[in-house]
Amino acid sequence: MSKEKNDKKISKIILVSFPAVLILVAIILILKFTSKPESIPNHIAEMLDKPISLDDNIKNALLSSQIALSDKYIFYSDNNGLYRINKDGSDKLELDTGSISNINIYKDHLYYSKGEPQNTSSGNSTYYIFSQTQDGSDKSKIHEDICQRINSMLVVNDIIVYNSAVLQPDGGKNEQGTPTGKVVDKYMALTVDGKHAANIQQEQFSKLLTINFPYNRSDLDTYLREEYSDVYIKSSRYYVGDTMYFDARSNKDPKFTAIFSISKKDDKLNL
Repeated sequence: MSKEKNDKKISKIILVSFPAVLILVAIILILKFTSKPESIPNHIAEMLDKPISLDDNIKNALLSSQIALSDKYIFYSDNNGLYRINKDGSDKLELDTGSISNINIYKDHLYYSKGEPQNTSSGNSTYYIFSQTQDGSDKSKIHEDICQRINSMLVVNDIIVYNSAVLQPDGGKNEQGTPTGKVVDKYMALTVDGKHAANIQQEQFSKLLTINFPYNRSDLDTYLREEYSDVYIKSSRYYVGDTMYFDARSNKDPKFTAIFSISKKDDKLNL
């Protein structure tokens, strides 16, 4: 008899608890989908909406992540470091070491990203964003992020915007022992001094980086096909004034790589 009473009590508890659990789950879901996105500081929000002055530095930062050009120098990077040379190729100076990319020139300063070796336990690495004078005399670490890589970065309107790829581990590992999981994109905006930072939406990031260039890839393909039917465009493109420089490669033997230029002055292709 006592067993029957206990069973009835348990049934009552379950019946009473189940609606409460449903209500709790409903509240959590409502809060999740109606909560406001992370607040963006007003001065960052204003700069995100401010028009861009499309100078050579802006165009080249969007097109080439490992080379930048100032009035006096050429800056370039590889897997070993960041370097500065004169425009005639002389006086090579090492400005930093390590795997460096996303070089920007903004208000006479260099901005770039630098990654550390991958953390095998998380599948991500520590990436830093540095600011440096062009002579290398003053270097500052202004931001750091945990991610697989920083895909692209632009310094404009006194802010830095970048897109990073972040691995969200699922607890598994592949044959090489590297963590498996889902890679997601993250979008950030921060002030050039690194004091303020915020997550931004993909739409805000894409809007800032959507710029109409004098020549797109289709235009360049059309000009190439007129004279070089077996040549295709590679990835590197660079602007100086109204002239674009880009590399192309033949797809038939004897294979070669060549650098072409084209200017809006006459739309003439030069090898």
